[in-house]
Amino acid sequence: MTTASDIAFDSAEREFDEAWNASSSTRFELPPVDVNKVLKEKYRLSPEQPLTRAMIWDMETKKAWDPRTYIPYVVSQARSWGRTTLPDGSTRFCRSSLQRGWITPEQGLVLEDVFVSDATQTIYFLGRPRMVKKAAMLSWRVRSSRCFTSATVQAGRSARP
Repeated sequence: MTTASDIAFDSAEREFDEAWNASSSTRFELPPVDVNKVLKEKYRLSPEQPLTRAMIWDMETKKAWDPRTYIPYVVSQARSWGRTTLPDGSTRFCRSSLQRGWITPEQGLVLEDVFVSDATQTIYFLGRPRMVKKAAMLSWRVRSSRCFTSATVQAGRSARP
């Protein structure tokens, strides 16, 4: 059994890797996105300023804590609590949210342990379905890419920067 003082970011990474490799898991990986290209094609920005990797990372960490503000079309209710700095310098907190499904428009309760590593620019969202019987099982991660121009932020399984 792992105690709170033993938890580090690498334990979240191991748990994610085990879930990713389990035959009972459904794996899904979003394709890389060139954020600046999408912004240029879809929006008129004034003043025109390309987003940097640091800006994207800042937004991703804020969205992890407060998803309803950043993705209200997916998350209708959200609450985060218990932000703790772990011995390895990463951050851990819990969050609950009501989220629209990826496949169906139905909403479901999602309970997660969230681990954020600024050092590796990775966020792990580890689902906790045992906390509530009908909670959705969701484990995924966001990682800043190695090459900002070809890919910006990837969710799902991706190569390390």
